[in-house]
Amino acid sequence: MPTIPLNALRTFEAVASRLSFSRGAEALNVSPAAVSSQVRALEQRLKQTLFLRHGRQVELTKAGRKLLPGVQRGLAELRQAVELVTQDSTEGVLNI
Repeated sequence: MPTIPLNALRTFEAVASRLSFSRGAEALNVSPAAVSSQVRALEQRLKQTLFLRHGRQVELTKAGRKLLPGVQRGLAELRQAVELVTQDSTEGVLNI
């Protein structure tokens, strides 16, 4: 299994959920060129085309449709884990 950077998966999810490279870039506060580069690198690592590009229109391929739900679940679980840790850190220990 190839090692996939978390940022590449976040980028894929942003584009896939909006079906737009420019709106995905906007959501991530990065340039559309950076998003395009991340997606291209992810596709190369997976050896799969994830998006069909029709000019400015984007559609998920079968591989993209298979990948998206798992990525969304994984990112949601990571967000939840970070929230739990963050909440725990506010409880802290009081030393007197």
